[in-house]
Amino acid sequence: MKLSWNAPGTLGLCAASLLVLGLQALLPAVAGVFASPVRVDPADPLFFAQCVLHVLGHVDFSHLSNNLLLLLLLGPMVEARHGTGWFLSIAALTAVVTALAALGLGHRVQGLSGVVFTCIGLASVAGARRGELPVTMLLVLGVYLGTEVLDLLRDDAVSQLSHLIGGVVGAGVGLALADREP
Repeated sequence: MKLSWNAPGTLGLCAASLLVLGLQALLPAVAGVFASPVRVDPADPLFFAQCVLHVLGHVDFSHLSNNLLLLLLLGPMVEARHGTGWFLSIAALTAVVTALAALGLGHRVQGLSGVVFTCIGLASVAGARRGELPVTMLLVLGVYLGTEVLDLLRDDAVSQLSHLIGGVVGAGVGLALADREP
């Protein structure tokens, strides 16, 4: 049997995140580059990079491994349905929206969890037809996002904001792309 690189976007995000974690371990000063920006400064070239690159940064391997597991499970399904280009575009959209929302609330975020929740949202509308609202999507959003809203009340250093935005972006994009062939 030969290996199949069935989900290049997913595998690329996972590999890049592992490389960034290693880089952060060797050079702790670069960790800030892989977190969302703290202020709006279009003159700072890092501002725009951080709006996207924050998804590659993780606090530690435990943080990363949880995201990798879910992304490796869901990413290939999303890529198979929508294509690698769309998958990476949706991931970038989630990253930017999450970074700007966090910036507006005075928070910093990092990690793939927003992208993971986007995949959850996209997977929950798989097979939907235009004009239909899948019950599975409502249940997934109710359980996952309901839990995230409740978790907002706890201070656990987990970015529920990323999860909420990711789930909403995923479900919204999934519904908008319903009936679209990859």
